Amino acid sequence: MKDINNWNVTGRVKSFELKQLATGTSVINLFLEWYTSHRVDGFWKEKLNSMECNIWGPFAETIYPFLKDGIGCTVFAELEEHKWNDVAGNMFTKIKAKVRTIKIHGGREWEVEKENQQMNTVSDVEAPYSQTENTYGVPTQDKPIQRVEY
Repeated sequence: MKDINNWNVTGRVKSFELKQLATGTSVINLFLEWYTSHRVDGFWKEKLNSMECNIWGPFAETIYPFLKDGIGCTVFAELEEHKWNDVAGNMFTKIKAKVRTIKIHGGREWEVEKENQQMNTVSDVEAPYSQTENTYGVPTQDKPIQRVEY
């Protein structure tokens, strides 16, 4: 039931690595970190959380040049549980996120389509012109929308 396996989080890239599998498929192993806050004895405490996220195929090759350590991003993914036993018979479990969409803060957004994994993006060069009225009926100027990088 893929329709209910949705996970999204906003955080910072801790580290990432692009690998080529023996089959030729590209994969990025990306570690994302974010904080949660809770009250303990009347004081706010922050807890650091992290998750391993995987970006597969041509999507991984496309987004790799835009990633850097510490950059903020929002990830939309599905969670996968991996189980294995070591030689002593101890069972281990790890949860990973398989990325569907990633938005790098600063104006870029990429989405993996289910069938063909094509990229959807708005290029800075192809910035659309604003209309004479926006969706709220407020008049606007007819000039290119400028993108601001943070």
